[in-house]
Amino acid sequence: MPDDPSTPPADTQAPPIEPVTPPAAEPTPPPEAPAPEPNTPTTPSVGTDTPPQAGGEETPAQAEVSEAAPELVSEQPATTPSIPIPTTTVIRPHGDPEEQRAVNGARLAVANAKIQATKQKRLDKIMSRLSEKGKITNDEVEKLLRVSDATATRYLDALEKEGRVRQEGKTGRSVVYIKI
Repeated sequence: MPDDPSTPPADTQAPPIEPVTPPAAEPTPPPEAPAPEPNTPTTPSVGTDTPPQAGGEETPAQAEVSEAAPELVSEQPATTPSIPIPTTTVIRPHGDPEEQRAVNGARLAVANAKIQATKQKRLDKIMSRLSEKGKITNDEVEKLLRVSDATATRYLDALEKEGRVRQEGKTGRSVVYIKI
């Protein structure tokens, strides 16, 4: 039957026609993840290239992925993006705790001394104004030292307890302080 016009010779026969499927849409690449921090272990995701097991064989999962979509395997990143784990930083002082207490105590003593020196300067300023005028009111102390009403009252009470001034009047605007 070689002369049959309907069948071409065997060496010139066309291969059987296979159904052509359109190529799958390429997956969009994942957004770029920050580089993993040093000393952070990474875990490979499913479908990534992992080192073969002993004997150079692929695992069954790798074989399935390789057979199903070989073009997708090579496009995925080698590692999954690492999520930073919040850490708590504990700041510990260097040196001996007793030494730190001594240093802090010294700082506190210096701060207290500065506060007392400032207070003493203000009390002296009040006394110098009393020497000039003979009497002073709470309002005058507020303006002189640029302090609040309560602070001016505390300063005048301290001078009264020390015995340096005497209060005349009970309450309100009639109260004046006179040098003793």
